[in-house]
Amino acid sequence: IFFSDLGVYIVGSSANGFGTNQSDVDICLVISHEELNQKTEAVYLLKMIAKGLRKASFIKNLIVISAKVPIIKFQDSHNNIECDLNLNNHIGIRNTHLLRCYSEQDWRVRPLVLNIKRWAKFHNINDASHQTISSYSLTLMTIYYLQSICKPPVLPVLQKLFPDKFDVDISVSELKLNEDLPTFTSQNSQSLGDLFAGFLNFYAAFSFEYCVISIRTGEAIPKNFLPRDMLESENGKYSQWKYILIEEPFDMSNTARSVFDHYVFRQIVGVFKQSAAKIDKTKSYESLFAEEFYKPACNSFDFGRSGRRDAYSSDEF
Repeated sequence: IFFSDLGVYIVGSSANGFGTNQSDVDICLVISHEELNQKTEAVYLLKMIAKGLRKASFIKNLIVISAKVPIIKFQDSHNNIECDLNLNNHIGIRNTHLLRCYSEQDWRVRPLVLNIKRWAKFHNINDASHQTISSYSLTLMTIYYLQSICKPPVLPVLQKLFPDKFDVDISVSELKLNEDLPTFTSQNSQSLGDLFAGFLNFYAAFSFEYCVISIRTGEAIPKNFLPRDMLESENGKYSQWKYILIEEPFDMSNTARSVFDHYVFRQIVGVFKQSAAKIDKTKSYESLFAEEFYKPACNSFDFGRSGRRDAYSSDEF
């Protein structure tokens, strides 16, 4: 029955610790503890909600976008904020909670992720709509690297340490979203610059097509260990598990399924390899912004290529 568990949640980068002042606000409206069919029910209800929102004078540029998770996109003209509203995306609430907890475990996590995203945007590999890597996937890649590759680890595996707090069977309405976890004390003393260079070097040599990155387990799971029904589509071929394999820590889908073109995949790997070689040679973070290592054919694919240092970039780089 709809509306039995009504709730409004801020999700995504504006709430998970990895946003900036320029981040959009992602809003999840929960109307039931039951799952919605996102292709039909969610789209229908969003169109109804959109009719009401259009009556508000401060709501501008409103559109309903049908996607895997359909949204209403609009601008709050009073505060000049871009907003995305979705319905019953429980997984988004859960992963926002998990990422916020990771962002608070060590002071280096947030600036490292933000600088990795800045680097990826400059080199045009941080846009799922253009078949490259989403910001969420980049964040998961960073957390995995800090959990499992850095020695000693910078981050623990929170879903192993606190299974009850991240139990997917617990209703989102019962999650203690604002409860602080005990802070992990890392024995790792590496600087942000060293961690960034290590991230590039690790993924420059990583077997993306054969190993599934999992922050849920803190392991790289061999692709052939996945259940066959997860790997195969209706025609018997690999569906979403193709080139870059990153496990969503709650629903076990591939967050990097947007990378489905082999040419684009090879360009992404090339950006990692060229960046790793460049920073190893120059020892300079800013040297990575002298030229783009991947230039898509689409002229509209523009991320703002000035290479300027954003406010969140650490001087340590």
